[in-house]
Amino acid sequence: MHPHSAWLAIGLIACAAMLPGAARAASSASCSVDTSSAQIAFGTYDPLSATPLDGIGTLRIRCDKNNVGATFALDRGGSGSFLPRSMSSGANTLPYNLYKGSPNSGLVFGDGSGGTQTASAVTAPVGGGDFVGEVQVFGRIQAGENAAYGSYSDTIHVDVTF
Repeated sequence: MHPHSAWLAIGLIACAAMLPGAARAASSASCSVDTSSAQIAFGTYDPLSATPLDGIGTLRIRCDKNNVGATFALDRGGSGSFLPRSMSSGANTLPYNLYKGSPNSGLVFGDGSGGTQTASAVTAPVGGGDFVGEVQVFGRIQAGENAAYGSYSDTIHVDVTF
């Protein structure tokens, strides 16, 4: 198993571009981590809405072999906590979280500690000699949060082991 790291940006309105995952050779497969579709841009949050604001992103591992298993783990981000994570805009913060499965599942996507769960994927053929495994990341800002006006963001570290 080889660990790989990448970054996942989470934010409102405007977010930084994703950094591509580092490519390293595994003992039997050459793989790279792709976070280009992982950024979750929630859009505009309305603190007066009775409905939570949801978003979705996708983490991928691309390999030169089929049936390569990968485990994805997410850190706490800038808040230092999984329950909840927190985006910031200057000194202001806005709680949110990331989930494995829909936000309604209650399965917080993390590193396996503190009641969180990691996610797994297995590569499958996508054509052209490429094999891809992917995991979806679901984000949610609960309704009724007291948020000051601003552009909020957080950066999540992604560890991938295969």
